Amino acid sequence: MLISNQIRAARGLLRWSARVLAEQAGIHLSTVQRMERFQGPVGGNVESVRRVQAALERAGVEFLAEDDSLGVRLTRLGGTANKIRAARAKRALSGKDKAK
Repeated sequence: MLISNQIRAARGLLRWSARVLAEQAGIHLSTVQRMERFQGPVGGNVESVRRVQAALERAGVEFLAEDDSLGVRLTRLGGTANKIRAARAKRALSGKDKAK
């Protein structure tokens, strides 16, 4: 079971915007925003939830579930997360990165 707070916390650990998560998961930005909007278990399309979780796990996020506690932790910073940061840095240096 994935909850909205876990998605937001995982994005925070990776320093990803909702837009980056949507791109990495191959879903629309509005879908990510909808998943994060409410407290509690993420509802909606099961495939979209699976894609979000898979994208975050590829980037090194581990979802935790112990007793009554749910959380996330960053197990490694590699692969996708480093590529995205490198691309952002390159855009910023070239002056093509828009302020958000």
